[in-house]
Amino acid sequence: MPMRFDPRLPGRLLAMHEAVNARFAAVLGNLSADPGFAIASIRHCQQQLQDLRRAESAWLYPFIASGVDDDLQARRQLMQLRIGLQAELRATLRHLDDLREAVANGATLTNQAKLASASIASYLQRSETEIYPLYTLIGTRRGAPRAA
Repeated sequence: MPMRFDPRLPGRLLAMHEAVNARFAAVLGNLSADPGFAIASIRHCQQQLQDLRRAESAWLYPFIASGVDDDLQARRQLMQLRIGLQAELRATLRHLDDLREAVANGATLTNQAKLASASIASYLQRSETEIYPLYTLIGTRRGAPRAA
C-alpha cells in the first residue's frame, strides 16, 4: 500500500512536542522541592520523546523518503537531516539523564536544567522548521491521497 499524506500529522507531532514542553515546565518548578516527582517526570519526558521519535520514524520519514526516492542528492540531504535530528534527540535524552542524576544526587541543578531545556527547545525548533514543512511540501506537491 502506498504511503498516504496526512496533513494533520505535523500538528499531531507538534502537540507531542508541546506535551513534552508542558511536562518539562512542571519539572522545572519542582526540581528541588519534590525530587521524587522531578525524577519521575524527567523519565516521563524521556518516554514522551522516545514516543515522538517512534511516530516520526513510522509515519513521517518513510513518506518523505518516498517523495525523494528518484533524487539522489535529495535522499542524501534527507539522510543528513535525519541523522542530525537523531543526534540532537540523543543529546537531549543525555541532558535529561544528567538532570535526573543531579536531582537524585542532590547536586546543583542550574546547568543541567538549562542544558536540558535548551536541547528540548532546539529539537522542537528544528523539527518544526526543517522536517515537518518538508513532509507537508512533498505531500501537497504530490497531490497525494489524503488520509481520512
